[in-house]
Amino acid sequence: MLRQLLADHRVLAARKLADAVPLDQALDESLRRLLIVLAEPVVRRRLPAGPKSADNIEWLRRNAGSHAGRWVALADGELLAADESLAALRRKLQQFAPHVEPLLHRL
Repeated sequence: MLRQLLADHRVLAARKLADAVPLDQALDESLRRLLIVLAEPVVRRRLPAGPKSADNIEWLRRNAGSHAGRWVALADGELLAADESLAALRRKLQQFAPHVEPLLHRL
């Protein structure tokens, strides 16, 4: 039924129907994914970027091209670590900078 509504470009009707199905009761993995995609968007308010965030953004502007396709961890405008895999990057951070809360970003 959800797929038919989507095929008919009735996204709001599909979202309303999806809201009626509890996610934990969706046994089929493809239905579960569809319910997640159709879930009502969540808007989160973020605080304005501080000076440290601005340093990270500037680093990204200058260096993104040389790290394309990789995950990077930045703190105060400096690269802490980079890797192809987010899991590997997190392991590196635990080893070398366990108390730092860096910005993680995939380029």
